Amino acid sequence: AIKLHNEETISNYVMAKLSHKQQEYFMVVVLDSELRVIGEEIVAKGSGTEMSLEPKDLFRKAIKIGGKYVILAHNHPSGDVRASKNDILTTQRLAKVGLFLGIRVADHIIVGNGEYSSMTYANELNLEKVLKATQDITF
Repeated sequence: AIKLHNEETISNYVMAKLSHKQQEYFMVVVLDSELRVIGEEIVAKGSGTEMSLEPKDLFRKAIKIGGKYVILAHNHPSGDVRASKNDILTTQRLAKVGLFLGIRVADHIIVGNGEYSSMTYANELNLEKVLKATQDITF
């Protein structure tokens, strides 16, 4: 199985899957405790201006196959790989849901035009930041 243990292996894996797409796609890559890929799924497809994403759709496969980590990924067909405020907030909310499920969101990679950005590398997924940004979400 492929092991996604650093930013380079993660970004190369995701770019191979999504960078050629002309439409926006959102995928989840499910990893085991050793960071090996045990599953992946396209969970949403954009309509050009927006994409609807439900947490239950995103975590369903990970729960079903016993994933310990997920890597979120989507492409920006425009080529601009910067995360929007909505991208960041959505990811932080999903990370909080993952905490309750015992599945860690390890990263969110955005790809486009042969480039990528990593929310983990940009420090948007550290626990303190996630909890502060999502304090309005309670269960």
